[in-house]
Amino acid sequence: METVIESSTLPAKKCRKSDVWKYFDKVERPDETGKIVPKAACKVCDNSLVYGGTHGTSHLARHAVRCCERTTEGGQQTVLAIGPNGLICTFTFSQKTARQETVRYFVREELPFNKVDKPAFRRYISKSFGPQFKPPCRVTMRNDVMLLFKEEKTLLQNVLKQVPGRICFISDLWTSNQKLGYMCITAHYINSEWELNKRVISFPMLPSPHTGKAISEEIYSNLLGWNISDKVGTLTLDNASNNDSTISRLKDSLFGLDLLWRDLFHVRCNAHIINLLVKDGLDHVVSSLDNIRESVRHVKNSQAKLQSFFECCQRLGMKEKRLPIDIQTRWDSTFLMLEAAIPYQKHVPTPTDWNNVVVLQDFLKVFKDSTKMFSGSGYVTSSLFCLQMSKISGVLLKYGNQTGFKVMCDSMKLKYNKYWQNIPLVLALASCMDPRYKLTILELCLDLNHGSESGLEVVSNESELKIGAYKIKLSELYEEYEKKVNSNATGHLEATSSLSVDDDIVAVMLSRRRESSIKTCKSDLQRYLDQPPVQVQSLPKFNVLEWWKAQESTYLVLSAMARDLLTIPVSTVASESAFSGSERVVSKCRSCLKPDIVEALMCLKDWFQAEEGLQDEDPDDIEELMREEP
Repeated sequence: METVIESSTLPAKKCRKSDVWKYFDKVERPDETGKIVPKAACKVCDNSLVYGGTHGTSHLARHAVRCCERTTEGGQQTVLAIGPNGLICTFTFSQKTARQETVRYFVREELPFNKVDKPAFRRYISKSFGPQFKPPCRVTMRNDVMLLFKEEKTLLQNVLKQVPGRICFISDLWTSNQKLGYMCITAHYINSEWELNKRVISFPMLPSPHTGKAISEEIYSNLLGWNISDKVGTLTLDNASNNDSTISRLKDSLFGLDLLWRDLFHVRCNAHIINLLVKDGLDHVVSSLDNIRESVRHVKNSQAKLQSFFECCQRLGMKEKRLPIDIQTRWDSTFLMLEAAIPYQKHVPTPTDWNNVVVLQDFLKVFKDSTKMFSGSGYVTSSLFCLQMSKISGVLLKYGNQTGFKVMCDSMKLKYNKYWQNIPLVLALASCMDPRYKLTILELCLDLNHGSESGLEVVSNESELKIGAYKIKLSELYEEYEKKVNSNATGHLEATSSLSVDDDIVAVMLSRRRESSIKTCKSDLQRYLDQPPVQVQSLPKFNVLEWWKAQESTYLVLSAMARDLLTIPVSTVASESAFSGSERVVSKCRSCLKPDIVEALMCLKDWFQAEEGLQDEDPDDIEELMREEP
C-alpha cells in the first residue's frame, strides 16, 4: 500500500524546482527495512527511487533518460533526452522541421544543392539520425529555399516598417566566375530597443555596363519594392568613378529639395581609403620589407633550415615558431609577418632593416586597427570616425620627419588630404554624438588637419572657421528634428482630442505660450553640449547606444537625431576583404544558379547569421592562418 503525497503537505516551490518532476510522482513506499519513506515513482516504469537530502535529482534524470519515454502524439514519437545544458528535454521528430533545418544548413554553409542526392550524404543522414528522415531532392531543396526566402522577407519587411528612425544603406558590387555582375544592398538600422542591426535586403544581378544610371535605378527600385524609400538616411559606396552619378540621381529621387539631407546622404567607404593610403606608403619602403621577406623565406625554404632555426631558438631561450610570410594582396598580412619576426631581431645582423621594420610595424598597427574598426557591423562606427582620423593623422605627424619615412608619410598625407582634410559633414556630426568626446574630438581632428605641424597648438584660423561651419550644420540638423518631433506631438494631440469651440481657443493660447516658453529654454543640443564629456573607466567597452537609450527621455529631440547619425556605416566591406581592395566574388557553386536563387541564398545566409550573432564571422581568418605553431 502506497500513499501519494499531497502537494499541499510539501513546500511546493522548493520541491518542484527541477524539471525532472515532470516524469516522477512523489510517493511514500517502504524501504528495505519496511520503513515508510518518501520516494520518487517513475511515471513510465513505476520504479521508485530515493530522493531528497544528499541524493539530489541527478540520478532521477539519468533514470528517466534510460527509460526512453515514448508517447504517441500526432503520429510522432516523443523522445526524452538530456540537452546540452544538462536539463531533461523532449524531442518529437518532424519531417517538416528536418527539411527546414537541412535547407538552413545548406544555405548557411554555401553547399551545392546536388550534394543532397549524393549516396554518402543520404547514408550519413540515415545512419546518424534514423531512417525516418527522407532528405529532399535538389529540386525540392531549391523550391524550399525560395519559399523560405519569401516567408523571411515578409517578416523583415514588417520589421523595417517599425524602425523608429532612418535606415542607412550600403551598396557594393560583386562578380561571379562567369563574369556576371551582382549588387549587394545592405540596410543598417537601430530598433526601438536601441540595438544596431544589419540585413542584406537585396542581391540582384546587375547587367553591364555598370553606369551610374543603372546602379541608381536598381537601388531606387529595390527601396520602392521594400517600401522604405521614405526612411532613407545615407548611402555608403566605394570610390568608383560612376558613383558620383549614382549619388546625384538618387538625391533627386529621394530628397528633392531637402538640401540638408542631400548634403548628408553620401558616405565614402573609409576602409577603401585606408587601403589606398597604406598601399601608397608601402611602395616607398620596399627595400626593407623585401629583406625581411627574404629572410623569412630562407628559413621556410627547407625542413633542414627550419629545424636549424628552431635549434637556434632553443639555445637562445626563445619560443619556436614558424614565421609567416605575407600575402602580396593583403597588407594586413605584412603587418602580421613583421609582428612575428620582430622578436628575433636582436639575433639577426641587419640593424638598419630592423629599425625600419620596428617603426613600420608600429605605423601599420594604427591603420590595421582603424580598418578593423571601420569594417565591423555589430557596433556603431560613425561616432568613432574623428577619433580614428586623429590617430591616423597623429601617426603621420609622428613619423613624417623621421629619416627613411618622410617620403612615405608625405605620399600618404597627400592621399589623406584628398579625402579627409575636409572631414565629411555627416561623420563629423556623428562624432559629436559620442558623449565621451562631443565637440572636442571634432576640434582635435580639425586641429591636426589644419593646425600646426606638431598638432599641439590651438587651432588655426582655418580650423576655427571649419568648426564654426560644423556647429552651424549641427544646429540646422537639430532644428529639423525639433520641427519633426513637435509636429508629431501636435498631430497626436489633434487626433486624440475632441474639444469644444471654447476649448479650441484655450488650446491655441496654451500652444502659443508653450512655444514662447520653449524659445526661452535651452534646447536639447545646448544642454548636451554644455555638459562635460562623460567619463568612463573603460573606453573600449563603452556602449554609446546604451547611453542614448538611458538618456532618451532627457534628450527627446536630440536622441532621435543621435539615433539616425549613429546608424551610419563608414565602410562598405567586411573585415575579410577590407585589407585587399579586391572585388568580392560569388562562390563557385552559386555562380551557376539563376539570379533569383542567388539572391535568395545570399539574403538568407545573412539573415541566419544575424539570428546567430555571427554577421562579423570571418571565413578567411588570416591571423589564424598565419600564426602557425611548429
